[in-house]
Amino acid sequence: MSFAVVAIAFFVAFSFMNYYVIRRAWQALAGTGPLRILVLVVFLVLLAALLYGRSLAMRRSSLVPEFVIGAASFYFGWLLYLVLFTALIDLARLIDRFVRFFPAAVRADGPAAARLAALAVAGITLTIMAAGFIHAHRLQTTPLEITIDKAAGPIKILNAVALSDIHVGPLLHTPRFEKIVEAINALNPDVVLIAGDIVNEDTRLDELERMAQLFRKIRSRWGVFACTGNHEYFAGIEKSLKYLRQGGIRVLLDEAVLVGEAFYLAGRTNRQYLGRRERRKPLPEILAGADLSKPLLLLDHQPVRLFEAEEAGVDFQFSGHTHAAQVIPLIWINNLLWEIGRGYGRRGKTQYFVTDGVGVWGLPTRIGTRSEIVRLRISFRSSDGS
Repeated sequence: MSFAVVAIAFFVAFSFMNYYVIRRAWQALAGTGPLRILVLVVFLVLLAALLYGRSLAMRRSSLVPEFVIGAASFYFGWLLYLVLFTALIDLARLIDRFVRFFPAAVRADGPAAARLAALAVAGITLTIMAAGFIHAHRLQTTPLEITIDKAAGPIKILNAVALSDIHVGPLLHTPRFEKIVEAINALNPDVVLIAGDIVNEDTRLDELERMAQLFRKIRSRWGVFACTGNHEYFAGIEKSLKYLRQGGIRVLLDEAVLVGEAFYLAGRTNRQYLGRRERRKPLPEILAGADLSKPLLLLDHQPVRLFEAEEAGVDFQFSGHTHAAQVIPLIWINNLLWEIGRGYGRRGKTQYFVTDGVGVWGLPTRIGTRSEIVRLRISFRSSDGS
């Protein structure tokens, strides 16, 4: 029911956005003849690509061409900024009717001024999209140093690499994933932690096979561990697990393991996309056999119900899912929706980090966020108490 409400609200908002932008463009281009028709056709083709591509992708159809997905993703991001800048211009013009602040040349209401404004909006938004696309492909390493006041056997410092939301698929092909693997290996990690959404709902089988091969190239003392995200379920959970395990990944499905006889690592299943009769295990049940005198790390894809980790005695939780909303101004909405929407946070003795993610979804751009892997350095108390 909640999903249906969100879907309906999104459809209504998306429909209004398209109507608003197309109507304003049609008005601005009055008297331009064939150009007006051409712009309308371009809008309608991109809109059809978006609706067609996403509908097939959600049904995991292999019929959708990747250029359609790319065009759809581009249009969705471009539409967002077209609406934003067009609305800002309309608001400024409304205010100018009461408080004159525009120069007379700018205030002109003739067709030339309208076309100039439309051209300016189109150019600015296309430039923003291009810059965001380039920025999204710049892999960055985010350092994070934390201290856990527990002994981890002989280990005083754990060097880990943590990442999430790779989304191997049409917007992040395996050649780029190969660069991510190289970046991970360059950090010489003791362990690699992945907080879900490794695959996409529309990832081709050949991409999954190549992904599994690349995962096996990761060099880590204790291996690669992951929890599931919502897109593993969108893609088909059995298929997703098959290729992740072929890649040598230990997928933790509501379970905790002792790593290196030094610390516990738990992974939770994604909370919303289990079968109707399935429920993910309560955290205390997952940790029933764990020695809580040892450090306890948790992978949980969505940063929700953070109090559960605090109450269960978790020392550090790593999450993803939000992408930090990828672009301004959605970042600000993201910060309102989540207790910790991105970056570092704390509840009591439990520390949290929500990554921006290393891949993208929906939009091929990042504006105000980053495609990151996290270089996690955890300092533990010595076994002698120092």
